[in-house]
Amino acid sequence: MMKRLKERYEAITGQTADVTVVFDRGNNSGQNIDLLESGDFKLHYVGGLKRSEAKDLYMIDISEYSPLCSPSLEKQSACRKEMEVYGRKAIAVIVYNPELEKGQTQGILINMERADGKLLDLKQKLMRRATGEVTKGKKPTVESVAAAVERILKPEYMRDIFSYKVEERDNNIYLDYMPSDEEFERIRRDYLGKTVLFTDRHDFTNEQIVLAYRSAWHVESAFKQMKNPKHLTVRPIFHWTDEKIRVHIFICVLAYRLCSLLIKELSEAGIHISINRLMEEMSHIKRIHTFFGDVKKPQKIASFTRGSQLAGQIEQLYSLKEKYS
Repeated sequence: MMKRLKERYEAITGQTADVTVVFDRGNNSGQNIDLLESGDFKLHYVGGLKRSEAKDLYMIDISEYSPLCSPSLEKQSACRKEMEVYGRKAIAVIVYNPELEKGQTQGILINMERADGKLLDLKQKLMRRATGEVTKGKKPTVESVAAAVERILKPEYMRDIFSYKVEERDNNIYLDYMPSDEEFERIRRDYLGKTVLFTDRHDFTNEQIVLAYRSAWHVESAFKQMKNPKHLTVRPIFHWTDEKIRVHIFICVLAYRLCSLLIKELSEAGIHISINRLMEEMSHIKRIHTFFGDVKKPQKIASFTRGSQLAGQIEQLYSLKEKYS
């Protein structure tokens, strides 16, 4: 896909341009970076690194971070280092976002509560079998119970926070477990709220690197919009051949493109609105045909329903009633 995007951009522009490709961790590979840097038309890049790819950066004390000077990055800070990434020197920026830390902490606490409940339930079932209260069903083994515990602790960080022991005593299987507050605190201190970015743009400031990476939300928003069940949705597709499916997708993407251009025009006119709200508001203005007089040769008069004040503004901007009356 990277190769196709690069070839398409070159074919459309026909010239060398200062282009920075933004991609998430799922596209990380030395091969992809080689592709971006190859040929006469080289592309710059900003990407994210997995925790396993930048362990040392997470260990940097927060006192070495500097505040990010941008209104959209308020209360956030970053530390900038040069490091080797996929065999080349790159700029790495580790960003700390306290709001992200809050969200991640809440998620971990929820997962801890769920894991604790499931582990307690498993422990009690084993106890009931050991006391003879439960005799039916397949007899547990150390291996089967350990596998069940591992499934319970599958969510991120749970294996670090919970310690457990499965053992056989008197021909019965027992489970003991314990969450560690110290381990939770270590994870919160070392990992939560932190994101590591890397780029070949040595000329970019920390703020530019962070904002470039986060600009990917525009693309994510486009995909989200086209999955919307009410407006501009791609599904359902009532076609079976590849050719017709391609045409269907093209029409959907074209519709999204036209709506995006309309949103841009409205924004320049001082009307700030989302695609979904635009279509919802405008859908209330309906053209009505009223017929009078002779049934065989009636007189037809076109009129429109009122709609909201916002819909009226948009209608007046484009003189829609005048065009379609």
